[in-house]
Amino acid sequence: MNFRLTAALFGTVFVLGLVLLGLSLWEEDAQPSGELLLTGLAGAKAEQIDTVELERGDGARLVLKRGEKGQWAVAEPITARADAAAVTRVVEALLKVRPTTFAELSANPAVHHLDPPSLRVTLREGDKSAMLNIGDVTIGGSKAVGFVTTPARKRPMAVPRSDLDPLFKDSARTNGEAGDLARWVNDYRTKQVFSVDPRTGADDVAAIKLTAKGKDLALSKAGGWKFDAPAGWGDAALTGEPSATNPTAITGVRPLLNTVVNLQAGAADDFIQDPKDLKEYGLNPDNPDLVRVELRPKDGPPEVAYIGKKADAPAAPPLPGAPAPPGKVYVRVEGAPGVVRVTAGGNVDGLAPLVADPNPLRDRDLLKDDVRGRIDAADLTVGGQTVKFRKAAGSTEWKLSGGPGDPQTADQTAVKALLDLLGQPRVVKDFPAANDANFAGPELKAEVKLWTDGVEPAADPKAEPKPKGAPTVLQFGKKDPTGVYVRRTMPTGAKADFVLPEKVKVGAGGLGGPAEDADVVATVGKSRLDFLDPSVKTFSPFQAAKLTVTQGQAVIVEVAADKSNGVWKFVKPDPQKDRTADTGTIDALLNPLTPLKVGRFVHEQPSRDDLFKFGLLPENPRLKVEVGLAEVPPAAGTPPPDADKRRVYFFGNETDDKQSVYARMEGRDAVFTVPKLVFEQFATADLRDRIVVRFDRAKVQKVELQGWYEITKVSQTTLKFERKNGTWVAEGGFQVDPAKVDLFLGAVEGLRAKAFVSGPPRPEHKFPIAPTPGQPAQAPDQYKGLGVNIELEGGKKLELNIGDLTDGGNSYFLWCGSLPPNEQVVTVQSDPLKPFKEKPAAFAK
Repeated sequence: MNFRLTAALFGTVFVLGLVLLGLSLWEEDAQPSGELLLTGLAGAKAEQIDTVELERGDGARLVLKRGEKGQWAVAEPITARADAAAVTRVVEALLKVRPTTFAELSANPAVHHLDPPSLRVTLREGDKSAMLNIGDVTIGGSKAVGFVTTPARKRPMAVPRSDLDPLFKDSARTNGEAGDLARWVNDYRTKQVFSVDPRTGADDVAAIKLTAKGKDLALSKAGGWKFDAPAGWGDAALTGEPSATNPTAITGVRPLLNTVVNLQAGAADDFIQDPKDLKEYGLNPDNPDLVRVELRPKDGPPEVAYIGKKADAPAAPPLPGAPAPPGKVYVRVEGAPGVVRVTAGGNVDGLAPLVADPNPLRDRDLLKDDVRGRIDAADLTVGGQTVKFRKAAGSTEWKLSGGPGDPQTADQTAVKALLDLLGQPRVVKDFPAANDANFAGPELKAEVKLWTDGVEPAADPKAEPKPKGAPTVLQFGKKDPTGVYVRRTMPTGAKADFVLPEKVKVGAGGLGGPAEDADVVATVGKSRLDFLDPSVKTFSPFQAAKLTVTQGQAVIVEVAADKSNGVWKFVKPDPQKDRTADTGTIDALLNPLTPLKVGRFVHEQPSRDDLFKFGLLPENPRLKVEVGLAEVPPAAGTPPPDADKRRVYFFGNETDDKQSVYARMEGRDAVFTVPKLVFEQFATADLRDRIVVRFDRAKVQKVELQGWYEITKVSQTTLKFERKNGTWVAEGGFQVDPAKVDLFLGAVEGLRAKAFVSGPPRPEHKFPIAPTPGQPAQAPDQYKGLGVNIELEGGKKLELNIGDLTDGGNSYFLWCGSLPPNEQVVTVQSDPLKPFKEKPAAFAK
């Protein structure tokens, strides 16, 4: 073999080996290692990073630094607060960036704009740091990448673009050089004018001061919000009532703070970095419409911003009737460069009017929120007499304390009405200058003390519980055309005077129930009698077994329930004894007693002379009603039955207005009023059985009717019906309709008296059915009677006579032979009987 040929072959093989080796090495280096790229900060967490530096290829530099309390700020090229969330997203993404595969990756940095890099990002944690150089970025969804190097790995690498996206502007949805797409100074500036988080708003603000047209409005929080300017204005309202006539009005501290802390830029281009003339934006110091806002966060130094003129007119609503999008105003933040165009959300237009007139911010609540819902003791003093209310720990029931028979349950509705009035939100009408004369001598109408720190439990259950702590004191003084003057003294001793309207709407209104007008002086001017529990001992009508009504010392009626027959029977008066009483009438009498509704209390502990004046002496009352009760076995899980087997009510004289009578109940001293109708129902009660005609229709054998007298014919008509073979037949060829006979008997059976007419029949009843034989006939209208004779099985007979109409044609006089003498005339409903009474044809086919 030729030596030259051998050498050439050997050289070719050597070169080929080097090429293959190089390709192998290149392929190996092109594969991602899967390791984090920022190895200089391996293990670091986002909250440990204190500096982010960005440098573009043109030399522009942006530095972001974390403060001592974790807040981010722009340090270069300007000084301004930074959007912590935006910076954190960058840090979190870069700490996790790893290489990925990319088929078209070149080893030449210049191909990917990495020599020099288009964007250099450095993260620092103290003296440790890591750098990432970024060149081009591509698009393509999940396959999009960015090309990077690090000081340790100078060969270009591909990383998922999604790991780099926090660095780029939201609108940069394209490929290109990272430096051209990167967020810059204004993109990292916080959009909020103030550092307070809008989500917490009022809770994170310690003070606010607004200045406009040389006038200050200053508020600070020390427990609650208070006015610092104007001086002496006292408390400010946290929440207000929106104005129906002025939607831009600010009526509470919370709406004010929400308006201020929600001032924010909409986008990066809302930051005007180098304004030429502040006058263009209404932010020149000599602008009379300039509003200065100083906000002091709970933690941090005061922040100041100036609000200038509106940036532009609000855009038109997107749809007819829809609210217009908010406009924008120019704001300058003290200590930050440039001007910010911010969205005028909330009620920015209401700030200057509020400084001019801060009245909408005044606290118009008579009682603070921390008092309203926690009252557990109260004293009401009127005319030197004090009513004490106490509520035990864990209880919702108010009790009277310190008086006769106490502790006893108070009228919960009356106590609630008093406290609802005092606690009604925004009840204050005006804020007068303090003047002791408004509460001196006879001007003082009432004084209310309210405790909220609980009540000392008393060892003796009858002893008066002592409230803990110092009370809030409300004094109700002079009343004039402006309203009712009230002085409030807080437990701290701080005093404030108010004017309340003469009447206050109390209640929820709407679905919570209608709001009602409460008279302030009348509500706080009540006596102990007004707070006595109006509940009286009651009973179930099913328990009633005996009813006795006494006038003076004489029993006028007494009935007892015959449970075996389900009826009531007379016990007294003697002539009625054992006769059936009317169940319906008795039920109607018992109904107003279950329970008896108290009108008003007039005396809590009357003397014997008082009882005599009221007509309520126990041994000689004007009227006494006693209800005896039967034993009723308790249902499972219910309390045992009441051991008291009777309820006794005393009814006395009329009240001065003649609308009520005085009353009391056995077992309770207090005298109260009840409607006079209750008394009259018992005083005039007629308990006689109102079913005056009783028979079994199925046992009727014969019916005879006589009447329908015709004076011109000097004759009367007689109809006789007899039941044969289950049907009705008539004598004398009358064509009877059997169904109509049954209909007539149905109208008569169980006939109820509307009223009992005392004494024997009288001419005006017109019972005669025809002239007495041998006597001259009277006027034709004298013979209106219709005689009815009903014969039952066994020969028993029932005799009736239907007379003339009465009660305007709604009733007939009826004579019933089965009733006792002098009780045989009654009135009955006319409608069922009228067809048969008027003509005999009513029985015909």
